[in-house]
Amino acid sequence: MTSEPPWNRIWTVTDYHDGPRGGIADLLGVPHVYACEFDETLDEYSDRFRLSPIDADVLGLAMEDWAIWCRFADAVYAGFVSNDQRPPLPRDRARHEELRLLIGTRLEIGPGQPITMRGEFRPSIARARHPDDAVRWFPIFAGE
Repeated sequence: MTSEPPWNRIWTVTDYHDGPRGGIADLLGVPHVYACEFDETLDEYSDRFRLSPIDADVLGLAMEDWAIWCRFADAVYAGFVSNDQRPPLPRDRARHEELRLLIGTRLEIGPGQPITMRGEFRPSIARARHPDDAVRWFPIFAGE
């Protein structure tokens, strides 16, 4: 009997199209940046994700930037900000730009050897940032 992989924490969802496509999530307790692979043949997103580990410094910067995005999303949901306005909130703009410079390309999956896994996401609510949101990563075997 094969056991299911464990559910892992989703830290951020920074790319969403019919489901999480990019962000930061744990793989076996270690934060990784993840990016969904697009299937050109089917002309749609696949269930395959490239993952690459990130360090605690990058995670801290990314989480601060995620909090800025969450404040913006909360303001939109509460009706304080129009959907037409682009993030972040004006009060957060300077720090957001500073964080973008500090993070630079450290959240990009480089040309090295990223891990490719199949992802199954468990969103608890539509606003993919609830503490119960999780992902299971399944290994991909040769020929799959």
